[in-house]
Order: sequence, then C-alpha cells, then structure tokens
Amino acid sequence: MAHCILTRKMTLFIKQGGKKMKETTIFVKEAVEELSIQKIEKTLMDQDGIERVLIDTDDGEIKIHYNEKHINHEQLIVVLEERGFHLN
Repeated sequence: MAHCILTRKMTLFIKQGGKKMKETTIFVKEAVEELSIQKIEKTLMDQDGIERVLIDTDDGEIKIHYNEKHINHEQLIVVLEERGFHLN
C-alpha cells in the first residue's frame, strides 16, 4: 500500500518495505499540474521495483528511488514517455 504526503512544494509517494535503493532525478513538463502529478505517481508506483517518488511541483523535478534489480533509469524514461509525458 502506498502513502501520500503533501506539503506546500513537494508530493512524496512511498511504498512500504524499503530496501537499498538507487535514486534518479527526471524533470517532467507536466509534473506541475495536479492531475498530471497523480497520473505520474500512479504510472511510476505501478512499476515493479519503485520504492519512492518525490515530485517538486514548482519545477517538475521527480526524484525516484528504485531497486535496480527490477528497473533502471532508461526504463523509467521509456515508461513516462510511453504514457505521453514530456521530459525536460
């Protein structure tokens, strides 16, 4: 089950059961709009190996913590682009 924590500037989504994770940062043009943020969060959290998604709603920065045994940076980009998101 995922938890959502909202603050003034950041939206944080966390899955339970943390393990040693790799972190990457991706900038997505649409990550400043509420509905797009929800779609991005669902898209990423539905992927196997994603542990945490942190979205900066001011500039579209997305920090992703993931298990590289299940997914890598390039696959994250492909997933987002296939869903119609535009990377900066």
